[in-house]
Amino acid sequence: MMELIERGEQESLLRFDEGRKFITYMVAGKRQRYTDPEEQVRAEIYLRLIFDYDYEAKRIELERIVPRRTPSDLADIVVFSDDKHKSPWIVVECKKQEISDAEFMQAVEQGFGNANSLSAPYLIVTSGLN
Repeated sequence: MMELIERGEQESLLRFDEGRKFITYMVAGKRQRYTDPEEQVRAEIYLRLIFDYDYEAKRIELERIVPRRTPSDLADIVVFSDDKHKSPWIVVECKKQEISDAEFMQAVEQGFGNANSLSAPYLIVTSGLN
């Protein structure tokens, strides 16, 4: 994963503070706490979407508000099929690597609800890719 993160830094997709406690997603304009294990998973899948699956960074939004869900419910990552972020294509729900099967199933339900509310045809639920 370190090679992936380094490539993301080299290509100015993300930046870390001096102590690597915070990560800034440059295109999305979001700063998050990288010491959070779930954020480490999100950073990895974000970069894999760009480098491995050729999605454009400008079509990826982080922390998207989900209508018709709990008022504070946010989708971890939403990939759009358009530059204006009007047509959600994929919703990604990220969880830290060490979770139980029950917690993963809860994440699947949360992700499905978010994808349904956003009318996205695809959902990815991940607790790490390694």
